[in-house]
Amino acid sequence: MRSLMLSSRRHQYHVATEDIMAKNRLSFSHVPLYGRDDEIQRLEQSYHRVQHGQNEAVFVDAGAGTGKTALVEYVYKEWDLYASGKFSKPHEIEPDAPFAAILEALNKLCVRLAEAVPSFHLLKINLRRYLRDDAGLLLDLLPRLKDLIGSSPSDTLTQASTETSEKPPAWSFQRIKKALCTLLKAVCSWEMPVIIFIDNLQWIDPESLELLKHILLNEDIQGLLFVGAYRTAEVGYLHPLSMFFREVQLKNDRHDEEVDLIRITPIKLLDLFLPFTNALISDALRIDGAASYSLTEVIHKKTLGNPRHTSRILRLMQAEGMIFKNEERTKWTYDLERINLEVVNSVVDLLGENMESVLGDNVVTVKTAACLGACVKVEVLKEILDDQDNETIHEGLKDVAAQGIIEFFEDEKYFSFTDERLRNAAFALCDDREAFQLDLGMTLLERYKKDKETEEWSLLRATALLDGVYQRMDAKAKSELAELNLEAGGRMYRQMTFPKALTFAKAGLSIVDESLGWTSHYQTTLRLQTLVANTRVRLGEKGVSDWLTNEIIPHAKELDDKLPLYIAQLGAMSNDGKESSSIPFAIRCLRELGVRFPKNPTKAMVTMEILKTRVLTRKDTEERVRSLESVDSAKVSAAVTFLHSIVQVGYFVGRELQCMIAGLRMLRLCLRHGKTEGLSIGLAMYGIALSLSGNFKEASRFGHLALEVTDRNPQFAAAKPMAHTFVQYFLAHLFEQLHEGVDSVLYGYNTAMQIGDHAGATACASLYGGLCFLTGRPLMRSTIDLESLTSQLSPLTQTDGLWMLRLYWQTALNLSGTSPNPVVLTGKAMDVTDAEALDSPKVHWAMWQLKLVIAVVFQDRALTKTALDYLHDHRSDFRTPLCGPTRMALECMAARDLIEQDPANKGNTKRRTAIIKAYLKESEKFPRETTRHAMFFISAEKAILEKKNSHIIQDWFNKAIYTSSVAGNKLMAALGNERAGLYFLGEDVADSSQATVGNNYLQKALDAYRTWGAVGKVAALVRQHDFLAATMDEQTTQSSLDVLTGRGYHGSVCSSQSQ
Repeated sequence: MRSLMLSSRRHQYHVATEDIMAKNRLSFSHVPLYGRDDEIQRLEQSYHRVQHGQNEAVFVDAGAGTGKTALVEYVYKEWDLYASGKFSKPHEIEPDAPFAAILEALNKLCVRLAEAVPSFHLLKINLRRYLRDDAGLLLDLLPRLKDLIGSSPSDTLTQASTETSEKPPAWSFQRIKKALCTLLKAVCSWEMPVIIFIDNLQWIDPESLELLKHILLNEDIQGLLFVGAYRTAEVGYLHPLSMFFREVQLKNDRHDEEVDLIRITPIKLLDLFLPFTNALISDALRIDGAASYSLTEVIHKKTLGNPRHTSRILRLMQAEGMIFKNEERTKWTYDLERINLEVVNSVVDLLGENMESVLGDNVVTVKTAACLGACVKVEVLKEILDDQDNETIHEGLKDVAAQGIIEFFEDEKYFSFTDERLRNAAFALCDDREAFQLDLGMTLLERYKKDKETEEWSLLRATALLDGVYQRMDAKAKSELAELNLEAGGRMYRQMTFPKALTFAKAGLSIVDESLGWTSHYQTTLRLQTLVANTRVRLGEKGVSDWLTNEIIPHAKELDDKLPLYIAQLGAMSNDGKESSSIPFAIRCLRELGVRFPKNPTKAMVTMEILKTRVLTRKDTEERVRSLESVDSAKVSAAVTFLHSIVQVGYFVGRELQCMIAGLRMLRLCLRHGKTEGLSIGLAMYGIALSLSGNFKEASRFGHLALEVTDRNPQFAAAKPMAHTFVQYFLAHLFEQLHEGVDSVLYGYNTAMQIGDHAGATACASLYGGLCFLTGRPLMRSTIDLESLTSQLSPLTQTDGLWMLRLYWQTALNLSGTSPNPVVLTGKAMDVTDAEALDSPKVHWAMWQLKLVIAVVFQDRALTKTALDYLHDHRSDFRTPLCGPTRMALECMAARDLIEQDPANKGNTKRRTAIIKAYLKESEKFPRETTRHAMFFISAEKAILEKKNSHIIQDWFNKAIYTSSVAGNKLMAALGNERAGLYFLGEDVADSSQATVGNNYLQKALDAYRTWGAVGKVAALVRQHDFLAATMDEQTTQSSLDVLTGRGYHGSVCSSQSQ
């Protein structure tokens, strides 16, 4: 079947070639397929693997012009369920709506399905059943879906559509993800896999990448082959696509089953080698391969085997008469001597030098397009060239595209020059360039004024064109152009295209004249300077703080004029490493707004703030938050920003009380004045305040609400890394959902790195290490770029964030087997911190918590006592990185161990009972679902003291171990297995048959410790219970004995056991 398809296509090619030969034009209809046999075979194998029961994603990595798109379409285009989409280059044209390429592909898929309806009747019925709740939304997103299910197949669908349209678009991202996945779930199957091809992934937007990740990792979608193509040169290590690859690999690594969640197949597409280039040229010229070899050698030196460049240079040679028809006009021939003399430059340079002769009748069209920019909207070009027929323009552009000068995309709605040198060569064909540029800019400006909502492309191009010739304009026109630059720069800033925003702002300032602008154009200059300041801050420039203080803020006349500059100043202080000064500065700004904020707050003040917030959030908080409508108030927005700054900086410098008060006041401001910015952080801070006061039920309610607000509102894009990570990590600890916490901090790290938030990335990295330590998950060192983080941290975050990062990572690595003694190394980390005068209470608190964990794991009595004393003395001062339930269970176990090891307390159950009852009483403050494993552990200890039946004790231990495992807390599960094993093998158990039960528990504990590489712990347990050695493999037994004899771990536990 496959061979028949190939021969059919090959026949079609020859027919097309003969037809074109008659028109004296070369054919390259199958150029990209030379030398691609291996790649074709791999693509076909991917499809067959999907048919056999595993989803797959193929990523084609290639340079421009290598034929990646043609390769994929050659293999898959004839299949019934194949659809493709393509991302556009961002910011050069009207920005794509989110998910544009994915929706384009799914729309095409609907068309393919509709064409096959007679054989897909059951699918049509299933679609209606699957899409009942989401049909209205999908019909809005995918207009061609109506060809398949009808616009209103039932009253239910109509009702769903009406309900969907009433919801605010900003809240629909989760709904869109769910709806599109439901559609794919309905149409995909192992028998007939769906093939989705998305081109130009290097230009994917964040929302589309998030949707793509959701689709590819969705286990309910069965029978999907995703193929993506991207350009090698534009995807670096920190590109979102690279981070996506690493994240998918991480999820595959932690997937419990043998088969990955989704198989990833990379295909690297290279330029053609000399023999394949020769085959291409000989087929195009219809001559023997030996006869074309000398020509191929010349061309290959210039093109290096790039198929697109090869076709370009052949067409150019034909246009210049170096390749021509023979006398019989049956095949092409060439003048090798002339080619050797003249083809001395690159392909692009050759085209540029001969631009006018190559273009022919299309000179006016192309030089106008060159003036419009590197990327041109066809509709606009046709309107400007209104003296020419639209069909003539379009056909002319197709001829130019055939020459390799431009390339179409977006269904030929746009085109771009394939190289900037070609655009410059075309623009050089203009006689009076400035006059031409001025006239074109004014034409685009008039177009923009007619429709300001949709004509952003015209605004950007008009502004760029007129900036270059503003000297020819009068004063009124110059003033208008400065405003245009302000508007264009603002749009670019909101789209986070900061370099272009800065270019427009500086151009506007040069027009109004910076020296006189404050006098003659005060408002325009103020807004332009504010845009420059904000853009420079977002680009991470140094010295902006002093520039604002000395040169810009003194010019501002009113408080309303100063507020935006104050906000920029806060960001500039962070870039300049002045975070510790930003809190006093924010407090001064609040004072100017008439808002008093305590410089030295007390716990009583925090309690009062909680009470005030509780009054405001007593009723219908969720409904109020979800229906909140933003009110435009500069002063309220500024106050929220200043409070947010105190929260963010206070979190890092250890000013927890100021941080708490600022967060609570920010929440009240948002709720009273309808501000959505800062709402998620305010809700999260309120949740943390409630958790510290023991109200965990309400804390979880507001924590979840904060996360919902963060996820659903697109305006939080810039603050999302901190907000999402902050909230999700808090919830992960509160509910012991530690695996979810790992996923959250990885998401936060990747997003923070994308926007240059190195402080947020550092916090996420340290949390990642800590959670890997708790969950026993392997630490993927390739996931976090430690060198990049440490080189770009400010002095403040080096004080706290860097040491927390190193501490968590070192501890996690040590328990992963890279170093034998985590106790000693953690102590060294603290010594270095003190020696460098970086004495941070927060870092010490984190260190002592980790030391307690390590002491319990390795049964270090002295360290356990020291850690318990430190944490008890400071427990009211800090929010703990370890969550409450885990801390309680660990401290209870540690305290019990200390009492049992003390000879003076042998047989004294009174003290142990008092400790256990105290911890059980404390656990009652937490909601039951968050503390089940801690309560089960403590109840097991209580049952042992009360000499309950062994089955009751075993049941408590089983519950504790199970709930710990479900929560992802493998550390507590391992400790529980060890404690249960030691109990059932101990002298206190009367029934000797329980030895088997104890052996099973200890074996599970050993498996967990071996997974972490904690060989010292394994050796200690083996030595303590020699019979376990018989159940272990020879290699593990030998390594344990090596440790015990001094050739391995020298920790206190092994030393004591050896003695």
